[in-house]
Amino acid sequence: MRASNRVAATRVSITVGSTSEYQWSARLTFPGPGTYCYRPQLGTTDLLGSEPSRQLKTAAAPGSTFSFAVVGDFGAAGGGSPGEAGVMSQIGSSPASFVVSTGDSDNANGSQTDYGDLSGGNVFPSAYLPKIGSRPIFAAQGNHGFTNNLPYLQNFPAPLASQTSVGRNLRETYCCISTLSGQATYASSWYAFNWGDARFYVLEAAWADGQGGYQGDFLAHWNGAVAGCGPCGAELAWLKADLAAHTGTALKFAFFHYPLHADSSSQGSDTYLDGAGGLEGILAANHVGVVFNGHAHIYERNLPQIPGSSMVSYVTGGGGAALGKVSGCSGFDAYAIGSGSSCRAPKPTSDSHVYEFLLVTVDGNQVTVTPTDSTGQTFDQQTYTFGNMPPPTSDFSIATAPASLSVGQGSAGTSTVSTAVTSGSAQPVAFSATGVPSGTSVSFNPATVTAGQFSTMTVTTSASTPLGSSTIMVTGTGTSATHAVPVALTVTAVGGGPALVQSAGATESSSSTALTGSFPTATGSGHLLVLSASVYTGATNRITSVSDSAGNAWARIGTYYVSGHYSDGEMWFAANAKPATSVTVHTASAATVSFAVQEYSGIRTTSPLGSSAGASNTSIMANSGSTASTAPNSLVVGFVAGHGNSQVITGSSPGFTMLPQRTSTGTAASEVAGYAVAAAPGPQSITASFGTAMYWAAGVAVFTP
Repeated sequence: MRASNRVAATRVSITVGSTSEYQWSARLTFPGPGTYCYRPQLGTTDLLGSEPSRQLKTAAAPGSTFSFAVVGDFGAAGGGSPGEAGVMSQIGSSPASFVVSTGDSDNANGSQTDYGDLSGGNVFPSAYLPKIGSRPIFAAQGNHGFTNNLPYLQNFPAPLASQTSVGRNLRETYCCISTLSGQATYASSWYAFNWGDARFYVLEAAWADGQGGYQGDFLAHWNGAVAGCGPCGAELAWLKADLAAHTGTALKFAFFHYPLHADSSSQGSDTYLDGAGGLEGILAANHVGVVFNGHAHIYERNLPQIPGSSMVSYVTGGGGAALGKVSGCSGFDAYAIGSGSSCRAPKPTSDSHVYEFLLVTVDGNQVTVTPTDSTGQTFDQQTYTFGNMPPPTSDFSIATAPASLSVGQGSAGTSTVSTAVTSGSAQPVAFSATGVPSGTSVSFNPATVTAGQFSTMTVTTSASTPLGSSTIMVTGTGTSATHAVPVALTVTAVGGGPALVQSAGATESSSSTALTGSFPTATGSGHLLVLSASVYTGATNRITSVSDSAGNAWARIGTYYVSGHYSDGEMWFAANAKPATSVTVHTASAATVSFAVQEYSGIRTTSPLGSSAGASNTSIMANSGSTASTAPNSLVVGFVAGHGNSQVITGSSPGFTMLPQRTSTGTAASEVAGYAVAAAPGPQSITASFGTAMYWAAGVAVFTP
């Protein structure tokens, strides 16, 4: 078999136990629905050796019959379980095309060590999740690992589904609700996708146990906007908009963690979500057919509870974690089994018959749900008919890869614009672009495709194209629908002035010895990376090293602290860097850290650091002190860090562009970075102010263009 496409993978450094490992990912684009083969390679080494190629199936075309698996609450703390191994093996031998998790896909603390690898942990040892084969996994977030959430986003990413459905799959700062003490960095993860004639909603209805549980989830996600909290209420608004945009889709499924209804004394019904006035009512009113939940470690099928709606809900929490008991027999409960317990069902003779997953088969307007236990025995099979399926309206989707381009003045960059039929029949799609910067042209080859095909977009800049970032909207216009997708364009100087390409960073909710931040896209070859960090206890426990996914060499610019203070501010840089996707700071012992890292183009690749300065004190005004730039158009990068106080840091340096502030939760370690291009040589410094006096550190560095 001849390889028809090669895609470079990116890697992220992770730590499993005490072992440093890499996690690899690659984005593949396919010309249309079907089954495709792939082989992973490391350089010129085929990692499969003599083994056959792996296969994966793309989403089923409209009108197709297909099956999928639903499973929840696996990854048992302490190293998996025989029940988990049995359930995953049964999924692997099933006809399911993909898998959806109802949350708690690592039923421990959500760390990379808990997830593990092929030789240890709760999820990735070969006896567990690898048994499902190469099926795609769409994982709703659960309460376990909600606080330690970066591994969840890394292990179950959904960048394309969240992008195409305008959902979210990233870390955000939450605040300002009654159950939350201060700020918290949590993963916002909700999105939708199409498979066959159905729409699938993977929702976030979970929250940190110590910050409110059911109530915290409701206040943050399902109670509308909250002043001062950007992501609060965003999921509710998005869901209502997406449901309204898909009124013609007859089959809809929803998946989330907290159960609408459950006969469990420890993980019972979520009264904030159930009922006609809650999330249950919204889903029912928009003709969602089946809701799948987890959290309670039992199996339960519930009767329709919203008058006039046939929507049913299931609890599938028997994926492998320690089982619970059925503690009652409520009127909503049609069939339930738990460890040695049941409601309107035979009492199970063994826990092996309670560990389970649901095989769901979609055939036209009929949906069959077949619960299957860890031994392969099926029970409580139900078939639902959801009315007559209307003739599907012809529609398509559009996506770009890559979704961001960095192009030098007078140069060109390309991105593949792919389309797919989402309903009805294929239609011609004509491409156009808006938001194009002056001095720039955009072309498509071919300019018109049939939905399911792809085109190559070429962005060509000139010497007059303005430096900096902009967003080009790529629009596909069909005969019955129009869709648009953004492409981020960064124009850099060629052999000249510096420019910011992108920035990233990270904050901690509890102290640790390592903290990782990920760039939106891989950095450009030969660019400069500059990191600024705020370290609480850094005066005695400074950053020992900085590493990244490409193995670049990082050097310390300066460490700024006052003897007797806990606080510390630091700057590091990597010159002529190889493309990296993530950066990690390391300390000798656990510390609370927040940091920002920026990528700059147009900087000398050898010995770019000119001079630097820094200071630390306690007051309402921070000042790095002065250093000098000696070359025209030098890049000046600075930062201000605050400690023990989460108040806003307001930059006050003329000519500086300030980036967003990052503040850790718990013990406050804040930092805000900024940059400027100094047209003429002269003194350089960075300043900022606070509402009340606090410990601070500030630093500034000058780089040669």
